[in-house]
Amino acid sequence: MTDPAPTAGGTLTTTSFGQLLASLLERRLSGTLVLQRSDGRRSAVLFERGAPAKAKTAEPIEPLGRVLLEQGALSDEIYDQSLALLASERRLHGALLVEQRWLTPEALQRGLEEQLLRKLLWLHSAPPETLWAFYEGRDYLARWGAEPTPLEPLTVLWRGARLHAGEEELE
Repeated sequence: MTDPAPTAGGTLTTTSFGQLLASLLERRLSGTLVLQRSDGRRSAVLFERGAPAKAKTAEPIEPLGRVLLEQGALSDEIYDQSLALLASERRLHGALLVEQRWLTPEALQRGLEEQLLRKLLWLHSAPPETLWAFYEGRDYLARWGAEPTPLEPLTVLWRGARLHAGEEELE
């Protein structure tokens, strides 16, 4: 079986990451955006009706435990205990924290949202020669990570633009 052709594609030279986010939001598209750097490393972002909902980056960005520590949702002691448990069990860190009652589901949700936002902001800085392809209706991250956590797309666009966009793109 062959992989389906992308619905659209190009490079970040002609269409920036921010422009891709705006376009997907405007069209309220669902599917997976795949970004491939010149060294072959890939990142992917799942969109639900134009909102980014899950991301897997080419390199580890913002581990959930570190985000939760920064948010004050975990103590250093609980974080260390959870990492020791994770070393012996292969599972999602957030699920383990909630199961052990070290974290509430609400705090986990806030942590996952912040982690996703940070990953998306990192993707804003991808090199211009990065290739992108959008696969409408495809969820290539279904078996990876937790359930999707859709973010408010305008928040992502604005923060990304403030950090990474040039004057021309802001106009």
